[in-house]
Amino acid sequence: SFLSAASISAVTRVMIYGIVCIALLKLRKKNATQIGFFKIPYGKVFAVAGILITLWLLSNAKLKELRDIGIAVGVGLLIYVGMELGKRVKVK
Repeated sequence: SFLSAASISAVTRVMIYGIVCIALLKLRKKNATQIGFFKIPYGKVFAVAGILITLWLLSNAKLKELRDIGIAVGVGLLIYVGMELGKRVKVK
């Protein structure tokens, strides 16, 4: 139904937001000496707060929604792997 699709979309967007917060922490650690880009004060605090909020929001998601997202991600990974394997096979 539309409501199921909307809630799955919302949960997926929250998960992506959490992934971005994790990537921010990782990239700040990896490129700590880099200069010449915009850097907000207390950026790590905001990233950790974003991760905690993401975890809180995901803990309130229904198991059915998380299961459906897992199935969708699994199907997407299978398609991706299939496409990558297809690129490696040389067609004559």
